Amino acid sequence: MPFFSSEKLKRREIEIDRSAITCDSPEVKKRLSRIDANYRQLDSMLSDIESTISNDQRLSQIDATIKTVTQTAKKKRKWRRPNKPR
Repeated sequence: MPFFSSEKLKRREIEIDRSAITCDSPEVKKRLSRIDANYRQLDSMLSDIESTISNDQRLSQIDATIKTVTQTAKKKRKWRRPNKPR
């Protein structure tokens, strides 16, 4: 069961605007650089996973199966509380 729609899962580049940093606190700079490094590492890991899936025949078949199942699945109704008798 997919938790996110394909629209939300589209790849987006996260850019950090370094010119907007106005705080001179070393703690803030250290925190921002750590966040930047973590995003670079995450992007690298996701790229590795995508390339592994595209290069491995078995994983690409599983990926294709998942895509077809999610496209053909019926959308479930939202659960609603039953009306209480008055």
